[in-house]
Amino acid sequence: MAGTHEGVYEDGVLATCGICGCRVHMLDPEEMDWICDPCSTEGWAGFTSAYKLRRGNVICLRQRVFEVLGTSEVNRFTELELRERGDESEAKILRFVRSTRKVYVHEQGVDS
Repeated sequence: MAGTHEGVYEDGVLATCGICGCRVHMLDPEEMDWICDPCSTEGWAGFTSAYKLRRGNVICLRQRVFEVLGTSEVNRFTELELRERGDESEAKILRFVRSTRKVYVHEQGVDS
């Protein structure tokens, strides 16, 4: 997905979109949740913490799109069972040491 959008040159700082990875000028990247305008209009609403995710959420991690199949809390860890969009192979389990991991959400899940 990296580099799929061209940025609009404005006053601001050159920043990398957290969804597609393109480099664009953003007036205030933090306020924009590090999302470029094209990704914003595609429905990427911003980021949330990993511990707030529920089954059915569609998320972006490392510029790849996943569907959340399940979540669980284990001590200080948040475990996510994920399947990459378009990939019907085995699900992946990711464990985050800190539940404050930034995760971009596109669609809300059935349990949210």
